[in-house]
Amino acid sequence: MWRLGLKHVDRTFLANKGASISKDFQAGAYSYVGGHSTIWPKVTIGNFTMLAHYVMILVGDRNYNTAVFPAVFAGLEEPSPTYIGDDVWIGAG
Repeated sequence: MWRLGLKHVDRTFLANKGASISKDFQAGAYSYVGGHSTIWPKVTIGNFTMLAHYVMILVGDRNYNTAVFPAVFAGLEEPSPTYIGDDVWIGAG
């Protein structure tokens, strides 16, 4: 189990080998990220929250307020933070 040098996680946080986690990730007490999971920037998980192996928490940055086709020309927005509360279990597959 690793802590990956993350500065904004509780001392009881654990991550399994192969997890790719943004440096600004925040995690509460006794939370866990499974191996080979991917966590993008601006993600916070609460206390006692567990993410299984191969979970991907990504953020949206597309501008859906403009009706442009194809959507790639609508531009990008600053992604909003993603918050996952306390005592949540997220599986993959």
